[in-house]
Parts: sequence; structure tokens; C-alpha cells
Amino acid sequence: MKLSPHTLFLVLGLIAVPGWAQDAIPLAPADVTRLGIVFAPVRTAAGGSGPRFPATVVSSPEGAANLTVPFGGVIESWLLAPGAPVRAGEGVARIRSQELLPVQQEWMAAVTAREGARFELEKSQRLLTEGIISAQRLNQAQRAHEQAVFAEQAAAGTLLRVGFTPERLQALRSRGEGLGRYDLLATADGVIARRIRSTGDFAEANSAVIALRPGGSMWVSMQVPARAAAALAVGQVLKSSSAADKLVLRQKDSSIDGDSQTVGILAEFEGETGYLPGQILAVELPPPADGMLVAGSAVVHSGDETTVFVRTASGVVARTLPLLPMGSDYLARSGLAAGDEVVVRGAAVLKGIKAGLGRSE
Repeated sequence: MKLSPHTLFLVLGLIAVPGWAQDAIPLAPADVTRLGIVFAPVRTAAGGSGPRFPATVVSSPEGAANLTVPFGGVIESWLLAPGAPVRAGEGVARIRSQELLPVQQEWMAAVTAREGARFELEKSQRLLTEGIISAQRLNQAQRAHEQAVFAEQAAAGTLLRVGFTPERLQALRSRGEGLGRYDLLATADGVIARRIRSTGDFAEANSAVIALRPGGSMWVSMQVPARAAAALAVGQVLKSSSAADKLVLRQKDSSIDGDSQTVGILAEFEGETGYLPGQILAVELPPPADGMLVAGSAVVHSGDETTVFVRTASGVVARTLPLLPMGSDYLARSGLAAGDEVVVRGAAVLKGIKAGLGRSE
């Protein structure tokens, strides 16, 4: 590249400024045009866009993710298909279980014992009225009846938690319906995400058989560089870059990952969205409260140093500044002010002029 005589004999004056350095490069308007240099103004960080980082859509961490069987058994049938909404307490699968039989037998024995204790209590009340027994005998019968009622309620409670309504309990005792079978119930409102096992599979007690996506808003999980996470606070509003959906920051880890130097955060969408768990999207953080945003195309890298070329009345100055990456832009907390224009095209040419100190190439 052959430069004009005016450009070939540039005088580069080094001007010392606290915090950053700058080299002056005089340029005539004709040189700016011929070299294809284009300027653009820097933007106030607070009024611009924040940095963007990839995030993974996840179900709400405040709800149950998997449904587990309380008693080991064979999955006999599914009561709901994947994608179907489910209410808390609604059955999602029917299990055939030998482990349930002792529980059912214990309940039936407890019902018989309660009925016997009730009969003895009523008999003791009549005998006391007739003066045949003492009040102490009646008190004993009352305590025995209370204990029998408590034992029956405890046994029934276990069966109620696996889908046995009072009507089904009556059918179990009178006709043996549901013997060795129970329903797996949803523990919260949500949507059936997927079946972890198949019909006919044996599931050990406390093993997961269905993935449940809790109802309500979806969340995102993301790792943010520590420098960007430092200014974040729970309750701040974020947004997805694609659809501008708003999210609220709900959780921020209190430690930094030693390997990646990032901080984990969780944010919740405001309202319903069409996203599904596992989707990847970009989330935009709030813009910095201070500093100036510089377009990435304006930044020249040389080792660990970052330089921008700023327009002056007589040409440009090359300012070496500490810059922080902010998505596609960089943040300058010092060295630039509102109204400054920087070179966004042709910076490489100016870097060559600066390095060559006026020599032709």
C-alpha cells in the first residue's frame, strides 16, 4: 500500500494521560476518504444493550422433577400420556405390587380391630348403665377404642397416598378389588414430560418412573463470567435476545467456578412461554450503570492490550484503554466520553501506520 506524502511523514506524538496512553496520528480529510476509514460514535453503556450469554431452558426448580414409586412393582398401565397436564393427586400410572399386600392386609386388620373395639365400648357403656361394671372398665374400653381408631387411620393414610379413595377402600375390603395394585399420584400440578420406564418394567421402591415438568413459568440456567455477574442482584429484570421475553433473576451463586471463572444464575420467565426444557437461547443482562460502549470492530488487539482510534480535529489518536467484553461490544469505564467518535472501519490500516511510524508498505 502506497501512502500520500502527507501520510508518509506523519509525526506521532506520545501524550501521557493518567490511566491510559494515546498516540496522535494527523490525517487530512483526503487521507480519511482514501484509506476507507469510517467513524461511529461511542454509546453510553446505561442506555445501550447489556451483554448476552447462552442459557438453557429448565423446569422450575421449585417443583418436583420426577415421580417415584413408593412400593416396588410392575408398571401395569399408564393413566396419562406424555404432554398431558396433570393435577396434584391425580393418578399417572397403575402399579402391580407384592410389596403393597402387607399394607392392605394391615389396614383390613386395623378396620376389624376398630370395629371390635367399638363393639366393646358400646357394650361397656350398657353394662355401666346397668351397674354391672365400674367406670374404670368403661375408661379402659374407651382408650382401647381410641387406639384402634388411630391405628386404622394410620393404615388408611398410607393407602390414600397411593390412590385409594374411601370408595376404593370399601371395595377393597368387601370385594377384594385393587388387591396388590395401586396408583402412582402426581405430587404437584404440571405436565407429563416423559416416561422413564416402559409398561411391564419392574420398578424398585423409590425409583423414578415419570419425569414431571411443573406447571407455571419456565426458568433458564446460565453461567455468567464473574466480571459480568458482579453487578447482578436477585430481582433484576433480564430479557431473551430473540423474543424480548422478560425474566426475573431468582438465584445467583455465591461462589465462582474455579475452572471457568463463571457464576451460575437462575432466572424465571414472566408469564407463560413456548419454550421447552433443554432449549438454548441467548439472555441479555442489564447494561452497565456507567462507562461507554465501544463496537467490537473498533477495538484493535495487541497481546493483552486493547486500542481504539478516536477522531480529533486534526486526525485520530490511538488510545490504549482497559476494555471489558460485553457481548459483541466492549465497555470502557474511562478514556472515552459521550460524543467521541471511534474508527469502526480501517483500524487495521491505522494500526499499521502507527507501528510503521510513517514508513511506506
